[in-house]
Amino acid sequence: MAANSRCGIGARNQLIKAPLMRLTASEPNATYITINLGEIYITGDIQDKSYGLDGNLSDILGKLSYYLWGRG
Repeated sequence: MAANSRCGIGARNQLIKAPLMRLTASEPNATYITINLGEIYITGDIQDKSYGLDGNLSDILGKLSYYLWGRG
């Protein structure tokens, strides 16, 4: 499975987001992952193959690290 992720880019920055969302839409096995505090934007055509995580990037990555590897 291919994953397109973006971190630290504003929710409305389409210069970077749009190409990644188009790539996700065109690739059957791609997954789009976005982390943003307060606003998640995912286009309708890729919602079923996307994950939007609302929160502070540092907090989310720390929790993922703990969940995956048992350390934060």
